[in-house]
Amino acid sequence: EGAYAQAKELGYDLIVYTGVFNSMRGVQYDAYIAGLENIYTLVCIHELDGIIYAYERFHTQEVIDKISDYVSQTYTPCLVLGGKVPKTQSFEADEYGSMYMITRHMTDEHGCRKLYCLAGVPEHKSSEERLSGFKDACADCGIAIEDKDVFYGWFWKDIPEKLGLDIAGGRIERPDAVVCCNDVMAVTLIQTLTENGIRVPEDVKVTGFDVEVDSLFCKPSLTTITGRDKQFGAEAVCRLHGMISGTAPE
Repeated sequence: EGAYAQAKELGYDLIVYTGVFNSMRGVQYDAYIAGLENIYTLVCIHELDGIIYAYERFHTQEVIDKISDYVSQTYTPCLVLGGKVPKTQSFEADEYGSMYMITRHMTDEHGCRKLYCLAGVPEHKSSEERLSGFKDACADCGIAIEDKDVFYGWFWKDIPEKLGLDIAGGRIERPDAVVCCNDVMAVTLIQTLTENGIRVPEDVKVTGFDVEVDSLFCKPSLTTITGRDKQFGAEAVCRLHGMISGTAPE
């Protein structure tokens, strides 16, 4: 949405090349899927003014390497989001600032002093940036965060469910808030807590990140941060426009 709106503002048409088996390639791979992945060869054939390559959104290294090779073969200006490819420029989203802001919302607006972070994947760049934003926000408020206050949930449902059960069962100290690094984990945690007698947000506050589909149907409604992807898309188009034209728009 952010990329489309900004592209329209600058007078560009936007074409999206994408596959339907991005997240399943590790489970299933055959001649049909291999054929579908040929769509990415179009970046070498079409007469494009510029390319935005959403590197970080692809799940398997084979596909990442394939697309990286294609964009490296073109003379078209290419901006890579969340990764590095020869002959291109890279751009990273502000994961840190968004997580810092939502954590400070918990501490400043709601007076939370005992906080946990439900992080993503250990040593994953995006996950670690979000975790750093959480830790620094707490530090700036004089709140000490220990290793036991951070739970790596791998951006999925299993660990948040276990955390919710442990909080509800008294096996882990009940926090004022759990700041989650994506909405899937936050929604799962909320569901587990409420199903086991812990009220959200009255007893424990829970926040998400990225505004994914899961968050739209969560009851109670989920506090999450929306700006990252939409703003990222708009800024990416602005940066690519600068690479094409030599001038940077507002």
